[in-house]
Amino acid sequence: QQGREEFFMFASITRRAGFLQPLSRSNPGFSSLHEPGPITGDEVAFWNWNSWVENEKRVRAMAYIFLIDAASTIFFNAQPQFDVHEIRVS
Repeated sequence: QQGREEFFMFASITRRAGFLQPLSRSNPGFSSLHEPGPITGDEVAFWNWNSWVENEKRVRAMAYIFLIDAASTIFFNAQPQFDVHEIRVS
């Protein structure tokens, strides 16, 4: 029971921290290679390894958080905290 309550709080923090949406172009951690669509020479010319790593951390963290939510729903019959359609990380 305590784990479910703690995950509910964790999911709320994740949502407020903006993990469900991609970073805006004005954010210093923005990576153009995490945007959908074809890659042009402009993106590669301004590519920053550190920005890509930071974005990849966000994407992978959100993937694991979503998997924990799905596992809690399947194995513990908990109410899901995330809808697959609200997660827009790229």
